[in-house]
Amino acid sequence: MPVVMSLFKLRPIHLVVAATLVGVFLRFYHLSSHAPEAWFDEIWFAMRAREMLAAPQFVVFYRTSWGGGNALMVYLTAAVQWLGFTGLSSSRIASAALGAVSVPLAFACFDEVLRGSGFQSGSVRSVQPRLRRWIAALAAFILSYLIYWVVVSRVGTEPSLAPAATLFCVWQLKRARRLIEESTTKTQRQEAPQRNLGGTSRRAFVVNPSLNFALAGVVAGLAQYNGPHARFILPLVGLIGLHDLFLIPAPLRRNYIVGLSLAALAGLVVVAPLALFFIQEPHWLVARAREATARSFTQQGALWENIKASLIAYNFTGSLDSLTNYPGLPVFDPIQSIGFFVGHGWVLWNLRRSAVARELLGWEILMTLPSLIANDAPSFQRMIGYGAPGAAVVAVGWVVLWQWFGPHPRRLGVWNLGFARCWRAVPGILAFGIFASFAYQSYMFLVKFPRLSVLPKAYLAVPVNTARELIKRAEAGERVFVSRNPEDDDVISFEYLFPGTPVKRLDFRQCLPFSDGRPARSNYLVLTKRDAQTVPILYQTYPTASIEVESMWQDSGSWVEVPAGISGPRPPNPGHASFDPGLTFVGYEWSGGTVQAGQSLFITLWWKVEADMTADYTSFVHVGTGLDGTTVVAQRDGQPCQGLFTTSQWRAGDLVRDSFAITFPPDVLPGDYPLVTGWYTFPSFTRLSLREADHALPDNRAIIGVVTVRK
Repeated sequence: MPVVMSLFKLRPIHLVVAATLVGVFLRFYHLSSHAPEAWFDEIWFAMRAREMLAAPQFVVFYRTSWGGGNALMVYLTAAVQWLGFTGLSSSRIASAALGAVSVPLAFACFDEVLRGSGFQSGSVRSVQPRLRRWIAALAAFILSYLIYWVVVSRVGTEPSLAPAATLFCVWQLKRARRLIEESTTKTQRQEAPQRNLGGTSRRAFVVNPSLNFALAGVVAGLAQYNGPHARFILPLVGLIGLHDLFLIPAPLRRNYIVGLSLAALAGLVVVAPLALFFIQEPHWLVARAREATARSFTQQGALWENIKASLIAYNFTGSLDSLTNYPGLPVFDPIQSIGFFVGHGWVLWNLRRSAVARELLGWEILMTLPSLIANDAPSFQRMIGYGAPGAAVVAVGWVVLWQWFGPHPRRLGVWNLGFARCWRAVPGILAFGIFASFAYQSYMFLVKFPRLSVLPKAYLAVPVNTARELIKRAEAGERVFVSRNPEDDDVISFEYLFPGTPVKRLDFRQCLPFSDGRPARSNYLVLTKRDAQTVPILYQTYPTASIEVESMWQDSGSWVEVPAGISGPRPPNPGHASFDPGLTFVGYEWSGGTVQAGQSLFITLWWKVEADMTADYTSFVHVGTGLDGTTVVAQRDGQPCQGLFTTSQWRAGDLVRDSFAITFPPDVLPGDYPLVTGWYTFPSFTRLSLREADHALPDNRAIIGVVTVRK
């Protein structure tokens, strides 16, 4: 470090600027594709944001099947989409931006934290300004490239927002305390000695620190809309505030208490709507946390196992979750681990004498707790807040090493000049090691991480890429149908990407359009968790079709490709009637030609589409013609396929089966009745023209069969 500083005249601010640029680059580089897009949570946030922009409303909490969704990321994602970034990964922009902002925030925060007593060769003196800024700058630099911190802050989920809020709140509290002390000292020098210290400090408080206290409270309150991870900001703010309250000179405590009260009041005002929601529905307060922590509290020994797994993950084992880290890579690499152990040695040695040591250790413990109580420890996502205090301790360790090796080679009785030169070279080696650490983690993130074979499964790359390919085919003129089973949570990337495209979503168990001589290939993506019948039907109908099974993460899927020009199935009861502008009746199937009075006839009409439809038409079936003095004894009118697949969606080559029931009144007379069908437009009730039929009626209706009614 001395060598580097002497060569380039580096100042801490230069490192902070470079770290910020590195942080921005690593977080925004190929943001939508470097880690394959996308993850369930970020698509969910993008969907809620799109809904909010379409129909603005004030939401504090979303009720979901997985324990509830928090609203802050929805609002941030909505702001991003409002600016024009409406892609699938719009929530990542907000997440990455706050991740990049956390780098200079770390410098500002730790620069204030280190102004307190506690770091200078193990003494209790305040840190020298230059040394203090170097520690803060190194902490910011570590955070700019710490791989798990980078990965989590690139994925558009709520944990990525918590670190910036935490750093901001601690920065403002520390700044407020300093301003109270500095303004009081300045006032004491300027005013007469007989002036009351309390009065002068109160006037000084009104001028400066009140804004800092208020900002800390507002941000801490806003963070509570960000989910369980942000809940730990409150105990940290409380810890820092109480600790400073005991350390601040007695005459200033009243002012500091007023400031903390202001912060608490600001936070309460901001969080009041959410608090009111939880008061009214208290089970949602812990619902999400219960989903993530059930194992650690119900299984014997699970908590202790979590503690061990989380602690060794810092420097040895890492996490196997590729959503948050390169699998098996520890939080800190070997160079950082040197600073980690030296820094913690300094913290423990000075715990009684140093406020900084106590605060850093308390900060680390609080930010590790979410992982300790998680079901999947070590959870790097849940311990995202640990990165900031951990980086500060690593920076402290590096500076302690520099102090030890740099200026004092005779400390260990080293008098030999050659050995002394080697001793003095250690800081340069350390500086090179710091650069090597940055290069190593950047390489792991930019080169190795994207090549992980598990990423497409860990993220939702398969359903996202499948959806995009299906959209591409649909826009090129192919027919594309995708399952939508109403009793299931939909594949969320489908739900976000398909609206507004030519892809048709259908419950195939209710309506399965066949291909019958379509000029282009047809595609069916069947979600098979709830639908086990459609794939066998398609394969039996089209033996030459190809079937590819895919995992959609939320569901299993089978992609069936039907070749162009292939003929579809034929109904068991053929018939013929052709209506303008291109609807041809080709037959039917039914529950039988005989029905009891008061019972229902179940029937399916088969329609071949000869031309693309542009309007929605209503089909009808009459039992009886109503002509020549006869009556219509029963009828059914409605949109085909129960309204799931209306005629405006029909295209040439479709073969659509429309199933429904016709209920007969109990007083209907026994006899044989013709079944009559046709189409009309609503609300004009103008019938479509009947061009030809096996049994045509003069009023644009066609007789398609005969049903016998019995008592």
